[in-house]
Amino acid sequence: PLFRMSSASIDKFREAGRIAAHCRRFAAERIKPGVTIREVTEGIEAEIRRLGAEPGFPAQSSRNHVAAHYCSPPD
Repeated sequence: PLFRMSSASIDKFREAGRIAAHCRRFAAERIKPGVTIREVTEGIEAEIRRLGAEPGFPAQSSRNHVAAHYCSPPD
C-alpha cells in the first residue's frame, strides 16, 4: 500500500467514531419543542470536550429543507 496507518492512528479514528456516535445520540435526546438549534449544537460541542476531544469544526445541523452544514445565527 502507498500509505500505512499506525495502530495508534487507527485507534484514534476508532475513538473519534465512538465519540461521534455518542454525540449523535446525545443530540437526538435533546431535540424537543422549544429547544433551539444553537442550544443543541453548543451542547454537542461541550459533550465532545467533556469526552476529552475537540470539535474539528463548529457543530452543524441539517433539517427539513435546510441543507447540511447549517450553523445557527448568534441569536
